[in-house]
Amino acid sequence: MNAEVKPIFNVPIISINLDGMSDQLGLENIIRDEIENNPNAHSPEHIYQSYPYLHEKESVALLVNSIRENVRTVSEQVYQYKPDYEIDITAMWANVQKPGKSFKRHVHRNNIFAGVFYANGGKDLPPIQFFNSLQPQFAPATVKSNSFNSGIWTEDCQKDTLLIFPAWLNHQVGNNKSDRDRLSISFNVMLRGRYGGITNLQSVVL
Repeated sequence: MNAEVKPIFNVPIISINLDGMSDQLGLENIIRDEIENNPNAHSPEHIYQSYPYLHEKESVALLVNSIRENVRTVSEQVYQYKPDYEIDITAMWANVQKPGKSFKRHVHRNNIFAGVFYANGGKDLPPIQFFNSLQPQFAPATVKSNSFNSGIWTEDCQKDTLLIFPAWLNHQVGNNKSDRDRLSISFNVMLRGRYGGITNLQSVVL
């Protein structure tokens, strides 16, 4: 085919290996302690989540600093946003996904970036699934999946992996079919600063 294919409007999902971070922090114990300290941690869907203030704890300061540094790199080098935004982690919380349970499809509103860090992992634990925001009305049969014909992208649950993605991107975690807990930390990030050009009448400082 004598044609130029232009993959417009790509959605980046950034995967970063923070090797040894979980063991260095004792993150599995931190997650379980945070869940135990939240009397509302047990949701109706049997998903266990801590209070969303984990980023304020000194015990995870090393992880928080790494998240901020990597989000800044993504903001400036991937998105080419101006470098004068403040990286504000607006919420951070621990998750325990018990065997037989799942996280429903959702987005993280009122933030620019969202992410997850895995305290454990393995092929037996369910991956995170991302959904294409463009929904075609027809789905022809395919020979091979690619970024043009796929509606779902999966990323394996791997220990010490940090994932950063747009907060508006729909995602879920399927049924945990293993016999062990899936442990992770989720977070939201806002870029604090001026949005829009100051002379275009649609500027705001957030």
